[in-house]
Amino acid sequence: MSLEISLKHGLLKKDNLLILADENDLTWTKTILSIDQQSTLKAYKSRKLSFLALPGVERSIYIIWIKTGTAPNISSEKSRLAGAEMYQTLNQHKETAVVLLNYCKSNRIYDFLEGLKLASYQFRKYQTNGSDKLPSLRKVAVLDTFKTSDLRLLNTITATTFVARDLVNEVPNAQTPKLFSQSLLQLSNHYGFKLKIIEQDELRKLGFGGLLAVNSGSLDPPTFNILEWKPKKSRNKTPIILVGKGVVYDTGGLSLKPTAGSMDYMKSDMAGGAAVAATMSA
Repeated sequence: MSLEISLKHGLLKKDNLLILADENDLTWTKTILSIDQQSTLKAYKSRKLSFLALPGVERSIYIIWIKTGTAPNISSEKSRLAGAEMYQTLNQHKETAVVLLNYCKSNRIYDFLEGLKLASYQFRKYQTNGSDKLPSLRKVAVLDTFKTSDLRLLNTITATTFVARDLVNEVPNAQTPKLFSQSLLQLSNHYGFKLKIIEQDELRKLGFGGLLAVNSGSLDPPTFNILEWKPKKSRNKTPIILVGKGVVYDTGGLSLKPTAGSMDYMKSDMAGGAAVAATMSA
């Protein structure tokens, strides 16, 4: 079950809180924390912690300080990592739902939530038991400070990132060229992009010599997949072309890969194709 992120208007006394704050900012504490909690917070903050849990009878409060860097991409990645770490922490505390309050003036809430949501990914297609070990956290509600358009973008990006991860994590016997194309066809039908699957005979006619040469070592015939999406009101005059390697298994010469376990991961040789499929789905 995927982690649900939604918007919330109004706070209840029983809501467990997840507070996002800038590293050196405590100005918000008087509006949320009791005097005792403020004292505890100041004592622990002096130890330069990045995270603090304040368990309580009515509600638990989790505070995380976002460290920002000078470059925007560094700040974004630090915020994503903080979100991923917080996802693990909330599950360790057996929380099922929290309300996120954003006091982070550097506006890293989107990156934080992206890291939180991406950390919730699991590939459980073939798992028939172990439901008792599922993550406890099910819902994160954002109070007031998040736009509906940002939430829509977040859900789109994370859901389609999971599409790529599912394709890469698929077991090899369910990821032959033909079955990979069938997976893309399902995505095409679901998300609405066009798909053309070119099979072996046509590949010969079109002169796909390199692909056919690589495939000659396999019992399974090759396919080549062309994904297309053309919006009605496109703004660019020329097409944007993405190319992703979709070779589902390539030994590359056994003697060239002596590292322990390296051959096991050659099933991921189609990760480039999976990334393109996920991008088209998005």
